[in-house]
Amino acid sequence: GRERGRRLSRRLSETANEERFRKWSLLVQECEGDLEAAAKKVKWANLKDSARSIEKLFRSYQGRVSRLQDVCRQSLVFETAADLAKCLEAMKSDVDIQVVGLKNRLRPHYDAVSESLGYRDVNVSVRFSGASMEERGESRLAAACRRLNIHLHVCEVQLLLSSFALLKSAAGHRRYVAFRNARGR
Repeated sequence: GRERGRRLSRRLSETANEERFRKWSLLVQECEGDLEAAAKKVKWANLKDSARSIEKLFRSYQGRVSRLQDVCRQSLVFETAADLAKCLEAMKSDVDIQVVGLKNRLRPHYDAVSESLGYRDVNVSVRFSGASMEERGESRLAAACRRLNIHLHVCEVQLLLSSFALLKSAAGHRRYVAFRNARGR
C-alpha cells in the first residue's frame, strides 16, 4: 500500500507537465517585469458554477448568502509547507486585504480521510480593503472600489502543496462530488 503510493507519486512527479506549475517571480522575470503580461500566463480559476452555488447555499448554509465565500477563488501552489506558511503570513500582514476566515486542512489532527477523501489545503477567505490606495495617490480607484462595494466581497485563496496539487484530477473531483453529495454538503 504505502510503497505503491510512493511509486505513483514518483511517477506523477516525473510525468507531470513542467508548465503546470510556474513560479510567479520567474513569470515576471520572463515578461521583463510586466505584471500584466505575466498575469496573462496564469491559468486563473473560473467562478463557481451558479447551480453549485445555489445548491451549496441551501444545502450547507441554510440560505444565508453571506456564508457563501468561494464563488471567486484561486489556488496558489507551494513546494514546501514553509513557503506556504510565509505566504499566509504575508497575506495576514498585507494592508490591502483582510483575512476574514481560515480553514486549515493541513493541521496534524485534521481527519482528511473522513472529511475530504484525503485532500488537504489551507483555505483563506479574504476581502480586498484597498487601505493603501489613498496613500499611493490612487483615490479615484479607491473611490470606485467603495462605490462597487468591492471591500465587501469575500473570495477564497486555496494554498496547497504541490504534492496534493499534482494529484488533483477531474476523476478525483467527481469522486469528491459524489462523496460530498452523499454527506449532504
